[in-house]
Amino acid sequence: MPRSVAARPPRALALALIALLAVALGPARAGAQPSFATRLPIVVIDADGPIVDEPKVGAAMRIIHRAGRLNRPGDPANVYRGRIEIEVRGQSSQRFPKKQFSLDTVDARGENRNVPLLGMPAENDWVLYAAYNDGTLMRNVVAYRAARRLGGYAARTRYVELVLNGRYWGVYVLMESLKLDGERVASPGEDSDGWLLEYTTTGKLDAGDTWFRTPVTRTPIVYADPERDEMSPAQARAIAARVARFERTLYGRGYRHPTRGYRAQLDLPAAVDYALLYELFRNHDAFSASTYMHEGRGGLIAMGPLWDFDLSMGNPPALLPPRGCSLCDRRWVSRWYDDPAFVAAMRARWTELRRRGFVRRMIADIERDARALAPAQVRNLRRWPVLGYRPLPAGAPEPALRAAYRAETARLTAWLRIRSSWLTANLPRIGRL
Repeated sequence: MPRSVAARPPRALALALIALLAVALGPARAGAQPSFATRLPIVVIDADGPIVDEPKVGAAMRIIHRAGRLNRPGDPANVYRGRIEIEVRGQSSQRFPKKQFSLDTVDARGENRNVPLLGMPAENDWVLYAAYNDGTLMRNVVAYRAARRLGGYAARTRYVELVLNGRYWGVYVLMESLKLDGERVASPGEDSDGWLLEYTTTGKLDAGDTWFRTPVTRTPIVYADPERDEMSPAQARAIAARVARFERTLYGRGYRHPTRGYRAQLDLPAAVDYALLYELFRNHDAFSASTYMHEGRGGLIAMGPLWDFDLSMGNPPALLPPRGCSLCDRRWVSRWYDDPAFVAAMRARWTELRRRGFVRRMIADIERDARALAPAQVRNLRRWPVLGYRPLPAGAPEPALRAAYRAETARLTAWLRIRSSWLTANLPRIGRL
């Protein structure tokens, strides 16, 4: 399984977190059930014991969703009713009071059970993403939907409301975890089962990770799927050698050559889309952590899928203003930007997307999502009175909460319009900024 987040907290902090989680995320009281009605799907989870960061604990899960009708926590489950195994996920996010979770759908014996959830293809690995530090609740959804609109794979998502151990827990995003699978990261063909790697930094390596370093930039690359112990030594060496050869070519003489340079080893359209979206959204972690690549067609290195966009699109504002180059100083991409052929491909792709109304459609989607989330986000803000990185007054009335959320989503759409204009003006000289 790929790591959705990086290293675990220090041991002392981890022990303290476990103690807190045992209280906050312990088993439900019999019959406990909040009362509310929503048009969003409802996920109800009752755990057998405290939910911590490893190992997963068993739980019962129900998912209720009647499209076009109000759903209530006590309604019969009509999407899923069965067993799961669940744990807290994240690194820095584990310090947030609103936790996020990884879960596996399993059968009565605890074996993986592939099921379709809320229109997403059948699988057993899922994520309940909290979006605690994202005041709009939607930055990951926006980024992944944009990637799919460009024709690539990115995790499918659904907004839900979570009831955990008899207590209302807020608005979450139920989404697919990253893994090799025909409906997720597909294998390149019959001759290979494929591989999925994460490009990261030393400080975000987990003690359980298996990884190698690239020869030039010394970047840690994690075997995400399959993990190192699930393949032969020869397979692991071949994957490491494949990435090493690419990086040596990228930083070598003649790297711009069309047949002997780096582009001969890279799925260029996938790399262009990947860099373009990370540049458009100004993802703070781009080509630092949570940066994935997989085996593409013909054995080429294919960048993606996108992952982890909580720090992007102006969140937080002081860190990510809408103007300026995001990737000009990042490993690998700075070399791509020095190649006129790569920049020309980016410029052509962006021109095509603008012609198709890509940004306009994206903003319309955000405004539609904001309307759909309007009633639920009031409950979420009452449960967790913080809007992004800004705490809200305790006990704020509903009109104030609605207005604050509208202002936050308006800030997101305004940021995207400014960023889009900046990209249009500066993309032709992106490698010289």
